[in-house]
Amino acid sequence: MTQPKSESDIWSKVIIGVFIPLTVVSMGMLYNYLSKLDDRQFALQGSAITEEKLQKTETRIINYVDVRFGDLSQKIDNFSDQQSKTNEILINLMTKDK
Repeated sequence: MTQPKSESDIWSKVIIGVFIPLTVVSMGMLYNYLSKLDDRQFALQGSAITEEKLQKTETRIINYVDVRFGDLSQKIDNFSDQQSKTNEILINLMTKDK
């Protein structure tokens, strides 16, 4: 049987036998974790809110509100016209009766 010559030989065998494989395993686990994290980040980027998406949403909302206000304005104008016509008819009826 050969015995280690010195304490440094013992430590070098321990390092080679234990710490290097342990380091390789931990690096593999860290690489695996980072790969999964990168995949999640890539997936989130597809659904993330970007400035462009916000701009498109804002434009759609503004267009929708403009259309609704345009419709409301048209309805108010129509109602006003009908009121004016009704008032004219009532005034004409009242003047004929006198």
